[in-house]
Amino acid sequence: MIINDTTLRDGEQAPFVAFNTKEKLAIATALYQAGADELEVGIPAMGTKEQADIKEILALNLPLRIMSWNRATMSDLEASLMCGVKAVDLSIPVSDILIETKFGGDKNRLLTNLEQVLHVAKNEGLFVCIGGEDSSRANNGFLKEVMELGHAHGADRFRYCDTVGIMTPHKIYEQVSY
Repeated sequence: MIINDTTLRDGEQAPFVAFNTKEKLAIATALYQAGADELEVGIPAMGTKEQADIKEILALNLPLRIMSWNRATMSDLEASLMCGVKAVDLSIPVSDILIETKFGGDKNRLLTNLEQVLHVAKNEGLFVCIGGEDSSRANNGFLKEVMELGHAHGADRFRYCDTVGIMTPHKIYEQVSY
């Protein structure tokens, strides 16, 4: 079991929350001291300020995995590589409703895109997590297809996301067991 903390990325999505660089460095250090094994620290595609903060966190040389969040696009991956991270979350929509919204319902294009970005990430030596946006509303067959593609191309982990918060502990157990 590992503890992946997303405070420095997801925490800033709460209303009225924005950490300055000094706060981010203090939070990263405190999370390490509290026992976190992995930190997801930001979204490099957001711009130069976010990239500078990620580089500052990396410069702390904390002995744990530092990960960035990315859409599964080449431009997002390139932004992460420029920061120097060694681990990325490549996020893709996996529910029909989000695939329709973000890819016009084209699952083949989504999978081809993921495969291309995953290939480059692994060639760069990165630890890769595929983040399944809205996994709790996804078709199990499609989730399995995404996981098999990820496994075949070297992904290190799949993140099952209950994006809209509809799961119960029992239902999560059933889904993950499947």
